[in-house]
Amino acid sequence: MSDTEKTGSWWQTLPGVLTALAAVITAVTGLVALFVQHSGGAEKASAAAPTQAGVASPATQQAKPSGTSSAGASPGVASTMATSSPAQPTPLTKPWSQVQAAVLGKDGSTTRVRAETLSNCISVNHELTLDGGQSIGFERMAGFEVLQAERHTSSTAKAQIKVTLLSGGSVTGMVEANCDLFGENEMGRFSTFFDQIRSVHFEY
Repeated sequence: MSDTEKTGSWWQTLPGVLTALAAVITAVTGLVALFVQHSGGAEKASAAAPTQAGVASPATQQAKPSGTSSAGASPGVASTMATSSPAQPTPLTKPWSQVQAAVLGKDGSTTRVRAETLSNCISVNHELTLDGGQSIGFERMAGFEVLQAERHTSSTAKAQIKVTLLSGGSVTGMVEANCDLFGENEMGRFSTFFDQIRSVHFEY
């Protein structure tokens, strides 16, 4: 049998036809996949371009609070004193001379004294003086909380307090804690220290 006859008979067999067809399908599939991958990648790159260029999406812009700086802190606020924005003011239902100061101790007890007699460190001005020089009169407070306090037996003892003002705002700062808080009630003189109380609330 000649070479031409052998070649013709091979192409006429079923295995030869299937092999040739599979080769054609494989080549076409590869070309289609390459084309789809190339065109899809270009679309993704163009869609991501605004974000990569630093343009925030509407959702991101809406979530960022207005008026805040990237530093996250307001200028001019001392490290030992921080003020908050005003809330609702405390309504006054009685004059200062009739207001009681409720002193809540760490043991859970509450002692009331006349607010106008409450003093700190024998101050005749009836006020608290924060580090940095800011003094706040008791008659301007709705009350204050003792956030933390060193033992009053130390000559350099400090206490961190949060003062709630009658205007509705609040101030957090440090005060001397080696002096006592004292006041008068119907039984006589009452005295305590910052490290022994949780808060003082003025009952207007």
